[in-house]
Amino acid sequence: MKKLILIAVMILGIATLAQAAITSTTFDKNLEGWSAIEDGVISYSEAGGSGGGGGFAQMQDLAYGSWATYAAPASFLGNRLSDFNGSISFDVKRIDGNGTGYAPTVDLISGSTTLTHVFTQFPTQAWNTYTVSLVGSEWGVTDEALKNVLTSLNGFHIRGEYRDGPEYNGLDNVMFGKAAPVPLPSALYLLAPGLLGLAGIKRKVSGITIN
Repeated sequence: MKKLILIAVMILGIATLAQAAITSTTFDKNLEGWSAIEDGVISYSEAGGSGGGGGFAQMQDLAYGSWATYAAPASFLGNRLSDFNGSISFDVKRIDGNGTGYAPTVDLISGSTTLTHVFTQFPTQAWNTYTVSLVGSEWGVTDEALKNVLTSLNGFHIRGEYRDGPEYNGLDNVMFGKAAPVPLPSALYLLAPGLLGLAGIKRKVSGITIN
């Protein structure tokens, strides 16, 4: 009986884990709710996305003195505590030139609290992939402080300005969360309760006791 209960609990745990999913934007058809803030203007480019397929978000920096910034839609916000220990990744390229300047940054905002991760690699005219883990040390805070922000996330921003003066650049393939597990058959959700029910039944069939 104990073995049946253990198996059922394991199945239920795995099935619950399988429900987690990464929030993503691939810009295959449109901007998918992304917007520009500060002195940026965002538009949609139908071709030339990272990997050679689909479109991407294009940022025009107007160079008025503040940072041109990509702002994520509501689908990335809210309670993201389950994504702790996951990661954020995205692809960026400069459209109108290389050279040194500013690397991308990522802001996680909750109320009056803003946590910022600053990358060190400058974008080039090829697509560059940036990844940061959702653990406190990557954001200069404790794990608990990061969890507090993830619990009520009301802003997720990616800097879209990489040099002084006007410029154009692109953003693609934004991923936020933990790696999506392999989907499990729906039958597993029915199997576990069945095993738990069986574990509680004792009966004799042909002289054999089932525990």
